[in-house]
Amino acid sequence: MEHHDRIFNYRLSRARRVVENAFGILSHKFRVLLRTMNQRPGTCRKIITTCEILHNLIRLRYPATHNNMMDLEEQNLSVIPGAWRNDKVLLDVYHERARNTGTQEWRQIRRYLGHYFTSKAGSVPWQDKMILLSPYEWYNPHPCLRERKNVLENQYTLGNSLWFPVGGFMQQGSEIMPRALSTRCVSGVWWAFTLIIISSYTANLAAFLTVQRMEVPIESPDDLADQTNIQYGTIHGGSTMTFFMNSRYQTYQRMWNYMYSKQPSVFVKSTEEGIARVINSKYAFLMESTMNEYYRSLNCNLTQIGGLLDTKGYGIGMPLGEWPTTTGLYE
Repeated sequence: MEHHDRIFNYRLSRARRVVENAFGILSHKFRVLLRTMNQRPGTCRKIITTCEILHNLIRLRYPATHNNMMDLEEQNLSVIPGAWRNDKVLLDVYHERARNTGTQEWRQIRRYLGHYFTSKAGSVPWQDKMILLSPYEWYNPHPCLRERKNVLENQYTLGNSLWFPVGGFMQQGSEIMPRALSTRCVSGVWWAFTLIIISSYTANLAAFLTVQRMEVPIESPDDLADQTNIQYGTIHGGSTMTFFMNSRYQTYQRMWNYMYSKQPSVFVKSTEEGIARVINSKYAFLMESTMNEYYRSLNCNLTQIGGLLDTKGYGIGMPLGEWPTTTGLYE
């Protein structure tokens, strides 16, 4: 599309908007007479006077059109039907003329106005800037064929228009790039939006997975007693079993009742059996802290949850008055 054609299209669209706005204003001014005007008397007189001036102006400048294509209203409010109600020849002639109008005539008019709008007499200083903001993107699909004339095609077809935003949303880009300033601004806003959405989604997903992985369902004896998904027990006949059996603390009593009544039994015969049960199933093994630290140092898959349940001291029993020598202890 040549420069003067683009200028003509822009000026024509501007003129059409001006005409549409003018007709809208006229229609609005005359429409106020069809309903009750809730205005002050002075405002009503101004509105009626304005409508009368517009009506008289139309009748003076376009007398033939007014008499043939409109109804007449006398001072006594009587309406005289116009000729258009009974004679349809006017409309038929109008459509017939539109159908028989030659293409060369309007092409000459278009070419004449296009050159006039680009000349010094008819140009305006802002028209060149406005056509640069056109959202239409054009390119030559055959740039290497010099013998052919430039054939301009719109690269933003339906498929390409869908492919471009999808490529931007997936952070992959596209081989189709906008060339006008307006479409580049729109593309930049879309890319910024997709960047924020993808970044927020990635951050929330990483935080969700990390928190879910670091979540510890049991952190205290109360948590262990309030659930039934993870079984727990201790060595049968050991000191830990005796501690729970003789404890008067409510939480420990609940834990003892669970271990005592659970079938199959949650008690084990040895520490090695308890450690193996912890590794191979959902099982919490209650044992002394010293043994716990020892086995955790041997296997990195084991951990200790919570603090100590009870504190006890251990001593070596010796006969009264007889303290063996250092050599005797090692023997």
